Amino acid sequence: MNRQDEEFEIFLLQFQPRRPRPLPEVPSKPRIGLRVLLAAALLVLVCVGVVHFTRQDSLRNGEQAFIKSETISPAPINTADVMSADHLTRVGLANPNDLDLMLTEASQHLLPNVERSGSMLHALAQE
Repeated sequence: MNRQDEEFEIFLLQFQPRRPRPLPEVPSKPRIGLRVLLAAALLVLVCVGVVHFTRQDSLRNGEQAFIKSETISPAPINTADVMSADHLTRVGLANPNDLDLMLTEASQHLLPNVERSGSMLHALAQE
């Protein structure tokens, strides 16, 4: 060995090996208890039940309201059929006068009546 290697080995002999310190403990994640999971599942079931029964009641009431509104207005207009772009384009290309009549009739059912006395739109139309 050369001289530098010997000097370096003598230098290294000065140090004494030590036992490494233990690794720091990693805090464990808090575990969600079984009771908390059961409570959350119960809460979800209750919410779903409330929504379901509320929706069923509103559908029953909606059917009754629809029946009542049918007796008042015998011929409701399906706005999806009347106002679809495809349907309006076909009617407009076939006969522009029919398109004008159809839009005028549909506007009576779709747009608010500004001429009705006592309505806010009537008051705004006056100004």
